Amino acid sequence: MMQRGPFLGICLLALVALSSCGPELVYEHDHPMPGQWTYVDSVEFSYEIQDIDKGYDLFLEVAHTDVFPTQNLYTRFVTSYPNGLRQSEEVSLELADRFGQWLGDCSGEACLLKIPLQQGTKYPEAGAYGLTIHQYGRQDSLQALNGLSLEIYVAAD
Repeated sequence: MMQRGPFLGICLLALVALSSCGPELVYEHDHPMPGQWTYVDSVEFSYEIQDIDKGYDLFLEVAHTDVFPTQNLYTRFVTSYPNGLRQSEEVSLELADRFGQWLGDCSGEACLLKIPLQQGTKYPEAGAYGLTIHQYGRQDSLQALNGLSLEIYVAAD
């Protein structure tokens, strides 16, 4: 029987260390949509921030079909803070380039685009935060939208 010695142990330890590397996901939530989004419908995400010494990266995934009617998605973001403060901002999410090519990954009729919203953001206080996204386009009913997902990671140092 062959003796494996410390070399195998070192290799296994290195494999475990490498597999645990990568960004630390602290929040993820999917909000499926029935193929349309109206003004009265809003998408709400609620999450907790515990460590205000760390920075956070926020990403929004937009799932749509290849017949989405516009190159961008006009939205209004409302951020809620633990102290009750609310902040609102209009945001245009670019889904296609100026030539009409989708920016995300498309397979068949389904497209998915991961959009960075904030990188390395610091939160002023620990507690419960909220992000509400409103459809802010030119028409009340926006077709061909399948869902939104919010992902929050601890930012790399």
